[in-house]
Amino acid sequence: MKIKAFIAALPLVCLGSNLRLETAAGGEAFEVTDEHRSFWSFQPIERPQVPDADDGWARQPVDAFVLRKLKAAGLAPSSSAKKRELIRRLYFDVIGLPPGSEEVDAFVADESPGAYERRVDDLLARPQYGERWGRHWLDIVRYAQTNGYERDDEKPNAWRYRDYVIQSLNEDKPYDRFVLEQLAGDELADVTHDSIVATGFYRLGAWDDEPDDKVLAVWEELDDIVQTTAETFLGLTIGCARCHEHKFDPIPQEDYYRLLAFFRNVTPYGKDQSATHWELNPDAALTPLATPRDVVEFEERKARMLENREKLKKRIADFGDPKENAEREKKEGLKNELKQLEKELKVPHVYAFDYALSVREAGPTPPQTHVLIRGSPLAFGQEVQPGFLGVLEKSAPEIPQLHGEVNTFRTVLDRLGVEKTSGRRLALARWIASKDNPLTARVLVNRLWHHHFGRGLVPTPSDFGHTGKKPSHPELLDWLAAELIDGDWRIKRMHRHILTSNTYRQASRATDAKGREVDPTNSLLWRQNFRRLDAEAIRDSILATNGRLNLKGGGRGVFPRLAPEVLATQSVPGKGWGSSSAEEQARRSVYIFIKRTLTVPLMDCLDQATPDKRQPARSATTVAPQALTLLNSSFMEENATAFADRVLREAGGDRGKQIDLAFRLSLGRRALEAEERIALGFFERQEVELVSLEENNAGDSDRLALIALCRMLLNLNEFVYID
Repeated sequence: MKIKAFIAALPLVCLGSNLRLETAAGGEAFEVTDEHRSFWSFQPIERPQVPDADDGWARQPVDAFVLRKLKAAGLAPSSSAKKRELIRRLYFDVIGLPPGSEEVDAFVADESPGAYERRVDDLLARPQYGERWGRHWLDIVRYAQTNGYERDDEKPNAWRYRDYVIQSLNEDKPYDRFVLEQLAGDELADVTHDSIVATGFYRLGAWDDEPDDKVLAVWEELDDIVQTTAETFLGLTIGCARCHEHKFDPIPQEDYYRLLAFFRNVTPYGKDQSATHWELNPDAALTPLATPRDVVEFEERKARMLENREKLKKRIADFGDPKENAEREKKEGLKNELKQLEKELKVPHVYAFDYALSVREAGPTPPQTHVLIRGSPLAFGQEVQPGFLGVLEKSAPEIPQLHGEVNTFRTVLDRLGVEKTSGRRLALARWIASKDNPLTARVLVNRLWHHHFGRGLVPTPSDFGHTGKKPSHPELLDWLAAELIDGDWRIKRMHRHILTSNTYRQASRATDAKGREVDPTNSLLWRQNFRRLDAEAIRDSILATNGRLNLKGGGRGVFPRLAPEVLATQSVPGKGWGSSSAEEQARRSVYIFIKRTLTVPLMDCLDQATPDKRQPARSATTVAPQALTLLNSSFMEENATAFADRVLREAGGDRGKQIDLAFRLSLGRRALEAEERIALGFFERQEVELVSLEENNAGDSDRLALIALCRMLLNLNEFVYID
């Protein structure tokens, strides 16, 4: 029996309790009911009334919602964080960098009304804000610059997507527009280069150029798009509905394929190179970033190239079969020239324009979409049309044919031979970005809350379904969501609501015995959470402390120096890992080249995001390799030395001044008297040990002792944690 017939003949067994799968024989289908729609996250967003708060503590509506919950539990909020703690927390949360000691001192001394609020606005206006929060977004959308698997080749210009995200956040682009551009930036009436770059969202996933089954691999690519879209924007895990009714949420298998139908026309990333291998298909994944003038010049250049090709062919033919070596060499040179010209003509726009890693479609008429029985592309079930999730939308939508819309850039693409699209993705994007969608705004404001408190109001940021956790403050979540929508979807505005609240400004110390007893996990927010910095913030802080941090933004990315034993972990050691100057290597961590099969050990051991999966919440482990890396790695040795040299330059040879400056640069405060005594004793012990270990060190023992002190400061909990 052929495998297709065999699979189609298999009995369909229900995998989830009380769920029914429609069969070819006309079995009963799972129906989404009003009872299903009554689940909290599927309910429409309604702005709740802000609770009365008459005790003077509530500074923002956020506080009033939190305070009501605390009072109901018999708890009270904690006292405010110390100003030095608060300014450090604020800087790391907003821009991911520590405040300079002068900035700390100025903030502590400023008693004028609104000083804190002005500092919030200042930080949100800095370009480093987009870099900090852009990295959070990249975690969610499985951003990497390579394909993964054995060859792990580079995704051309994937970095443009990263830079688009950073720029969009810095510009405070409305979130609904941000959604539209990533899902359908090429189908908008006002297509721009940025909106084309935004569709690189579709191409960021891992891609196997040597799949065991090419047909299955195409559907795996579509599945990655469906799952990433649902989790990123809707906070729903939908992947298991590919093979059967969703086991926990009211998502029939048909709904999965209705959603997939919006993407069915997306051209696969690769094309056949051989029977077993694929290669990048530029007509699927690359879009020229051209202007009308560029197109005219390109068409003129292409015409010249075609004319030159004919001339080269004629000259080669005129040589006949030359006997002389010189003649044969000339003919061979012409053939090589023709070969290069043919290569350029094969993909001419790659050689004529900048281009974006982007989505492309196969034309205005999409293929049919069928339910795949058990998720197998060899067993087609019933045909389905594009449709929104039934639990969120009772009636099936009419999907407009939007590919006829005209705009300047669409005209440019037409002249370059880029196929028109079906318009389906734009219909989906508009539904997701609608103010009537109950999930989109809730998911986004919860992500903001998660990064300001270390945990979201919904602790499962990408799962608002039945397997996720319910919100600790549902009315606050809905107030924030309504505020986002009513505020033109502006994200910076939502940051201000959170950052200027007294809830955010609380101390993190768990000094309230009743709070520890009643709410040990702090879900009621009776204090701020004590948090470890993430990998990027730790690395960037080290560079900022020693004065080497390079704030240059954008571009392909940088390649930190890796040890030979790290490069040897690849199948071809060092393949695809470039070399960057010391100045480039000192750029912010968001610009480190992200290669799926080769990670930077420092970042890896500090729980950086894994690009092979969508990661809405990072782990925060405490394991021995972290301490060993921060003490003994070549990166730390180099940067502790740079830190010590900076202290020597700015403080001179006086030990007291060195200690004072080292503490202010690393921790943003002066050393306590006890700490100064300990540091002086540390210097003395280090110098004695260094001199006794090697006589040649005697002349440099002062500097080496200072390097040891600087390394120690960079390893303090106070350096890598925020109160």
